[in-house]
Amino acid sequence: MSVTPNFDTETLNSISLWADGGTRTTVGGALNRATLQMRARGTNSPGEEAHLTVAEDNTQSNAKANKLTVNGFTVSDSYKTDVRITGRFLNYRIDDANADTSSSYSGTNASAWNVSGFQIGINKGGVK
Repeated sequence: MSVTPNFDTETLNSISLWADGGTRTTVGGALNRATLQMRARGTNSPGEEAHLTVAEDNTQSNAKANKLTVNGFTVSDSYKTDVRITGRFLNYRIDDANADTSSSYSGTNASAWNVSGFQIGINKGGVK
């Protein structure tokens, strides 16, 4: 998503989610809430792949060299996470997979969840 039409560099400071859901394993039992992963990385050109499941690698010349932020978000316990990434294009992904970025990246969450609201905090990061 391009944040401004003149393609200035922006800083994504925070993401707030309104999320709900959970799974009861026994009748009348406790509600097991989902743990979501919010991943974010900035890119500098349209069409550049964000690599949101690949760890940072400063030897690369593509988006893999940019900071990757992965934050855990527990439904009903959390409402906001700080990300602080900068770029012309701010990429994010919300899922219930493992927090690591290894090649065995897969979902392990057994609890149902949904997102009903989303808010991002953006500041001017500069001009390139």
